[in-house]
Amino acid sequence: MQRRDATHQCVRLLYMASQHGDLQSVTYLLKEAHVAVPHEPSNGNPAIVAAYYGHTSLVKELLDSIPGPCLSRDLLNWMLATSCQQGHMDVVRLLVHNYDADAKDCGSHSEEFAVITGLPLYAAAQAGENGNNARLHDWSSHKHIINNQSNLT
Repeated sequence: MQRRDATHQCVRLLYMASQHGDLQSVTYLLKEAHVAVPHEPSNGNPAIVAAYYGHTSLVKELLDSIPGPCLSRDLLNWMLATSCQQGHMDVVRLLVHNYDADAKDCGSHSEEFAVITGLPLYAAAQAGENGNNARLHDWSSHKHIINNQSNLT
């Protein structure tokens, strides 16, 4: 029981460092203290918080700490929708290009149910990012073309 409480406290510290954009603390917690980023998407996930606040370098650091096979599509989708809603296109670009987040088939979730406004193109438009939704669509289309071409070979 104490171990679970200690783990929870360490994740809470990671959350707070992510919220405040503290790359040095995040790096220390991940690499020296060996705090694991939760793989499940939730409002308390440090990676989602970093995406919400537009901390691109933290998003990269947090996602790179998760072993590839453990990186959940749901987590990436939630991060993508969150960063779109906030208009953080650098984070969106990172998620789409570096982590293969799917800009066409993505929604965010509340703790109880899916939220339709979580769709990235719609979210970017709602945030008043008129040029961003076109850029996001272009990135997604370009990625789709590349994936289709690689399937042909």
